Amino acid sequence: WDETSRHADDCSCTYADNGTYTLRMRTVDIFHQTNTATTEVKIENVAPEVDAGVDQTAVAGTEVRFAGSYYDPGTADSHTIKWDFGDGSTKSGTLSPTHIYPNTGQYKVTLTVTDNDGGKDAAELTVDVVNSAPTLSDIKVNPEEINEGDMFILSGSISDSSTGGTLSLFVDWGDGQTVTEEFAAGTETFS
Repeated sequence: WDETSRHADDCSCTYADNGTYTLRMRTVDIFHQTNTATTEVKIENVAPEVDAGVDQTAVAGTEVRFAGSYYDPGTADSHTIKWDFGDGSTKSGTLSPTHIYPNTGQYKVTLTVTDNDGGKDAAELTVDVVNSAPTLSDIKVNPEEINEGDMFILSGSISDSSTGGTLSLFVDWGDGQTVTEEFAAGTETFS
């Protein structure tokens, strides 16, 4: 009887949590005579609806930002949030985590939200991790001045966002001779 209406179907209530509730009804006539009745209403838990966000493309070794969301009609529920990034890594407690994929490939990412009553839903997205071209910098020749027939050292830095595989360094000496050197992933300098 928290709401007053001439017609019973005009009253409504949205329950914030599952459980069994006692519904009480009272009628009052024009002579102020009352009558009451009760019944029980059992509200079932509804699992949250989860959205993991849109598919993404990222460069290996760079930060990927995620933006998940969920809706739960049980506004009194508490929730556990867990991300599985598809590469053996997970993160909990946030809808907007970041993650770095060190290697190229296609990764299935799953966001799972569980309410305190055990209702659970999951959603997926795909992250396509691509390789960026490695970069060369600080190229030096030592000694700077070279006579015919002298040896010199070519050195520099290599930067690659991917941590997998090997790096191939191709050198064209400018006199018709070439050489290719292989370096392990993670190499930062060459000589």
